Amino acid sequence: MKKHVETILWIINILGLYFFWNYADYIVRFIIIMLYFKISGINIKKYFKPSKINIFLICKLLLFILAIDRLCYLYSFIPHDIKYAFVFFKNNFQTIVFQDIFYKYNSDIYQLILTISLTPLFEEIFYRGYLYNGLKLTYSNRNAAIIISGMIFGIYHIPRYGYDFGIIILVLLGIALAHCYEKTGTIWTPIIMHSLYNILINFGKLLTMPFYIILMFTYIILGGIVGTVELIKYLKRRKTFNDIQSYSPS
Repeated sequence: MKKHVETILWIINILGLYFFWNYADYIVRFIIIMLYFKISGINIKKYFKPSKINIFLICKLLLFILAIDRLCYLYSFIPHDIKYAFVFFKNNFQTIVFQDIFYKYNSDIYQLILTISLTPLFEEIFYRGYLYNGLKLTYSNRNAAIIISGMIFGIYHIPRYGYDFGIIILVLLGIALAHCYEKTGTIWTPIIMHSLYNILINFGKLLTMPFYIILMFTYIILGGIVGTVELIKYLKRRKTFNDIQSYSPS
């Protein structure tokens, strides 16, 4: 019995060390942020106030970001891959089975759980709760704070993702997350959006090439529709504003 207990404790210790050494940066950052809030007398609960979470805004921004993301990586899908997907569906459309759709997912389960839960929580507390609010107070300019915090968010991820189009997407994602936070007044909104983004990105990694290409073009089409609709709405608002200005007494 004692031997079994020692074995269990040894496994727990190994898992604990694995978790700590792989995710120590999250733990350290979280402790520093909590200490900062404590010293500054900031009640972190105010960031989590139960304001109305705008799911429609989250979906619009997600589709737009994912569309740009897939467009940036479209160059990597040579015509051969697209042709392969077309031939696959032409020849196998009525006989597709589960194995034709999904790869066996071999990712670290701990990393996956963190990616869709703790990572969005910690990063949003830091980048939106701490950094964005601090920049907004420093510059007294909401738009400047949104852009700068988004750029820092993207730059932070360079060691992990390298210098490619992915950093541009992460800068845009950071800007969108700050915009969501500013619009709704609760950090729950960017946390949910961040988590959904990570879920969708990891879902794409599960798909075989033909279905991944379908998903890629789905994002591009839906994101293009969202972008077009928002552009039309913006142009209409500008036209209305200009009309009012032109008819106002000088």
